[in-house]
Amino acid sequence: MPDSLTIFELTQEHIEHGVRGQCERCPLALCMSQKMGKPIMTDGEYAWPRNDNRQGTLLKLPRFCTQWVEKFDYTGAKGVEPFSFSLDTRFWDEEE
Repeated sequence: MPDSLTIFELTQEHIEHGVRGQCERCPLALCMSQKMGKPIMTDGEYAWPRNDNRQGTLLKLPRFCTQWVEKFDYTGAKGVEPFSFSLDTRFWDEEE
């Protein structure tokens, strides 16, 4: 596995603390922020560092993430379960 591949594990705790419809506070953003050690925002389709204004560091999320966020936004915590996914984060790593 390449060093730039980061595994994210979205937990029940992320789900319980997540806020529907909030790019910075949804469970996926909480999970990614915790793992990366910096604030991450996501619209479900893309993720980006909060202070970046989407300039050159948008990362396309796996389709499953998009579907998961849509379900969370519609049903809340009761409609989703924890999951894990991997993402190539080398562009974010290079910015530090």
